[in-house]
Amino acid sequence: MEESTSKEKVLKRIRKALINKSAEPAPNVDFESPIYAKNPDTLEINFAQNFTETGGKFVFCLDYNECLDNLLYLAKENTWDKLFCLEEPLKELLDIGNLAHTENLEEVNACITTCEFLIAQTGGVVVSSKLASGRATPFLFPVHLVVAFTSQLVEETKDAFKNLKLKFPTQLPSMLSIICGPGRTMAIDTMPLQVGIGSTEIYVFLIDDLIAE
Repeated sequence: MEESTSKEKVLKRIRKALINKSAEPAPNVDFESPIYAKNPDTLEINFAQNFTETGGKFVFCLDYNECLDNLLYLAKENTWDKLFCLEEPLKELLDIGNLAHTENLEEVNACITTCEFLIAQTGGVVVSSKLASGRATPFLFPVHLVVAFTSQLVEETKDAFKNLKLKFPTQLPSMLSIICGPGRTMAIDTMPLQVGIGSTEIYVFLIDDLIAE
């Protein structure tokens, strides 16, 4: 009996609310923002899944030491005796591991670079002409190794654009490209996916910023 009475009270409140509802019940609803708060951890998982689905090879690293260990292991397995490298922080990392590097294009078939951002939704790697490696390096070698950080992960392509505008407030880089997997690149100025452009193998070594710090 009590249960029936309680249920009737609830139904009466619902009916009353429907009868007296305003013409604009929620005037300040934000339809643009996501319904759920984004969990940063899911960006890593989504990127890894989407990147590997396109043929990329993903290596998660807890810190610089683990990144170097993985680099040395893969270099030995794949006989990468020397890597093409133009970026000073990466040169320092390779020097620590006694992994030879060069700026001579003709001596090697693998390069190592950083990137601007990683796009979780597509598994894309954003590179630009503002990187020390320049606009051409990622596309000159059969093997491209990318060292990135969890802080560079973004949800969608539009988020990468927003962050690029913050990073380069006065002028965007003259070249922006999204590497969508081995031999699959999209130049921002032309937009269509270009198949057959870029490295036939691409690795992303993702270092966890929080632990690395």
